[in-house]
Order: sequence, then structure tokens, then C-alpha cells
Amino acid sequence: MAASWPALAETEAERQACTNDAQVHCADHIPDRDQVYACLIRKVSTLSAPCKRIITTAMKGNRTRSQ
Repeated sequence: MAASWPALAETEAERQACTNDAQVHCADHIPDRDQVYACLIRKVSTLSAPCKRIITTAMKGNRTRSQ
């Protein structure tokens, strides 16, 4: 995986934006941050708007870096 969850959610606001989504959609993967991040990517269409924005921005950044 190109970026881990810690790299994704660097600010407290970003962590808070995805905390509920992680608990609702990816609880089986907590506390493994990399697995939570991978789960959030898989379920991006079901996430809250703030978390979806963070995840999609991170995904775009990862594609840019890997090209």
C-alpha cells in the first residue's frame, strides 16, 4: 500500500472526519490502521462526505505518486 492511515490522517480534524466511518464500516480491522485505510478505500462510496473527501484526495495523491 502506498500510504498508510497515519500518513492519510495527519490532522486531528481528518482523524475525526473518518472515525465514525471506520467504526461503522471497518470495525473488524481496528486497530490495524493500514487495514482500516484499505477498508475505507473499498467502501468509499458509503462513507460520510467529509471522510469520502479525505479518502478520495488521498487516493488521487497515491496515483499521482505511483505514476
